[in-house]
Amino acid sequence: MTLKRIMVFALVVAMIAAMFAGCAKKEEAPKEEKSASEEAAKEEKPAEKTHKVAMVLPGPISDAGWNANAYKGLMEAKDKYGIEVAFSENVPMSDYEETFRDYASKGYDLVIGNGFEFGEICMKVADDFPNTFFAAINGDVTNNKNVVGLQYKHWEVGYIAGVLAAMMSKSGVIGFVGGWEIPSVSEPEAQYERAAKEINPNIKVLSAYTGSWEDVAKGKELALAQINNGADVIFHCADAAGTGAIQAAAEKGVWAIGEAGDQSAIAPDAVLTSVLQESPKVVDKVVGMLIDGTLEAKIYQMGVADGVQGVAPFNKAVPQEVRDKIKQVIDDLASGKIKEK
Repeated sequence: MTLKRIMVFALVVAMIAAMFAGCAKKEEAPKEEKSASEEAAKEEKPAEKTHKVAMVLPGPISDAGWNANAYKGLMEAKDKYGIEVAFSENVPMSDYEETFRDYASKGYDLVIGNGFEFGEICMKVADDFPNTFFAAINGDVTNNKNVVGLQYKHWEVGYIAGVLAAMMSKSGVIGFVGGWEIPSVSEPEAQYERAAKEINPNIKVLSAYTGSWEDVAKGKELALAQINNGADVIFHCADAAGTGAIQAAAEKGVWAIGEAGDQSAIAPDAVLTSVLQESPKVVDKVVGMLIDGTLEAKIYQMGVADGVQGVAPFNKAVPQEVRDKIKQVIDDLASGKIKEK
């Protein structure tokens, strides 16, 4: 091969190599551009909001009833929804407003007061924190802006307890121990007596109030007085103070009916059952609506038909005919056959 031919051949090879190199670069360019675009989109995507929910409880979370049940709901909502939570227990009434304001000022999206008595506080602070929802369990309040009432049909649990107490009583005398004389307690008390007298028109109902949610000794004292006057079934709506009534029943060998949560562990041989007001389900409902943006400033009424009220497992001493009667009562409450009077 002549030198000239060698030079031409080398030039052709060089040109072909350059063409392949150019093609390779053109093929890689779109990949680099796409990768950069994806990275930019990732950086621009807003972070998901972590909702903050606080709960204010008038009693201890160890009361095995009203406050323990609400606290359980808050913890379950934390795990289920990945929210940030905080709570204050044993808060005295004089500190309600300050505690609510403190949580709202820290940017909490929802502050829940565990009781009827928090309704007034919700209304008082709401206008100062328009971006926070305030809710009262058992509350009968709303401002159509940011106050939510989460209300049980309290009378239903009193009615169930009254039927059970009358059917299990041998003395014809039953007792009721309440905490504060407010609607969420006086309504169950009234229906307790109504239902008991529908079963036994001659039955005698003894009632007393502790004036406290936490005074266990007072709850026990009042129950003992009723037992000494012939009561052989004691029903309470008194939170931690009511555990004293259950203790009194156990000591005297009579029956007790718990409330809010399953309280059989307090006195397994004495507790017939507990009428349930399942705060975990209520808390789940309100937190779920907060997160999906459907929470409204109104009163949500819930009862047996909504699956948030009912009874815990029965003591083995409860006869089948009594169990069947209670089941029928629950079905009739759910269908509306039994109505409040």
